[in-house]
Order: sequence, then structure tokens, then C-alpha cells
Amino acid sequence: MKRFFYKILKFVVIFILILVAIYISFGFISGGFKATITRSVSIDARPLAVWSVLTDFEKYPDWNPFLRISGTQYQAGKKIQVTLLDSHGKESETFSPKLLTYSRPDAIIWKDSLLFGSIFDRRHQFYLEIQNDGTTLFTQTEGFSGFLVPLARLTTFKETEKQFSNMNSALKAHTEMLQ
Repeated sequence: MKRFFYKILKFVVIFILILVAIYISFGFISGGFKATITRSVSIDARPLAVWSVLTDFEKYPDWNPFLRISGTQYQAGKKIQVTLLDSHGKESETFSPKLLTYSRPDAIIWKDSLLFGSIFDRRHQFYLEIQNDGTTLFTQTEGFSGFLVPLARLTTFKETEKQFSNMNSALKAHTEMLQ
């Protein structure tokens, strides 16, 4: 009976190692264990005007089709609550990332990890940059890293790209309307 148990255990371990090797190979073939999504839009307003709209989190339901953000303190080192909406406006995920940067009127950066580092980390960034013509280049970027990135690439990246574009367009329209 003991020999049978060891044979089964050996088979299970080998099977798991083969599955891990296949997944790792798939990860490298599909683009690796890191990915970045970036979308930018030029907004006909100064960075402070864009910043005012971007950081008025209570008014996000009026214009933002992608995010809801809440917190008590918006400064580096503090946690906020972020709720993602799907393309139908339904809540799809809520998480509590740590703010790394909250720098008026230049950038907001937060980071979140699933369970612990290396499984699935994401670093979300909003950048506002004044252009020579007085407009603002608004860039939204999310960098992903970790073991689950290949799976996320297959399941959620297209939707995320679409939602970034939707939010950027809505931010542009809302900010320019207020000018």
C-alpha cells in the first residue's frame, strides 16, 4: 500500500511540474510576465483644470465610465479604495491600493498586489503634462507583473485598454465642457 501511495504521489508531482512548465512556456510565448497598457489624450485645458476634474472623486459618477475612487486622505503612503466598472457600468472589482504619489498637478500613482508580490502586481499611473500649445497631455498607464500576467493578458487586457480609452475621452469631454 505504501508503494502504491508513493507511485501516485510521484505521478501527481510530475504532472504538476509538467503543468507549471507548460504555463511558464506559455507565459514567455504570450509576451512574458510583465505587461503595460498606456492610453493618452490631449485635453484643451491647463493641467490644473484637468487635475481639478481628475481629483474631484465625488463627481466621478457624473462623467467617469471606468473608476470610482474614495478615501479619507489622498497622500503618498495612504490607502484608497478603487472600484473598477465594466463597459456596462457595473462594478467589476474593488481593491485598496497604496498611493505612491499624489503630486498636484502632475501625477497620481498607486500600487496593488494580489495576495503578495509576484503573483499579480499592478501599478496605475495618471500623468498630466503641459504641452507647448497650453494643452495638457493626460496619460493613463498600468504596469502589470507577476505569475498571472499571461492569464490576465488573455482575459482582461482588451477590456482594460477599452476602458482606459473611454475614461480618457470622458475626462477630455468633461474638462473641456467646464472651460
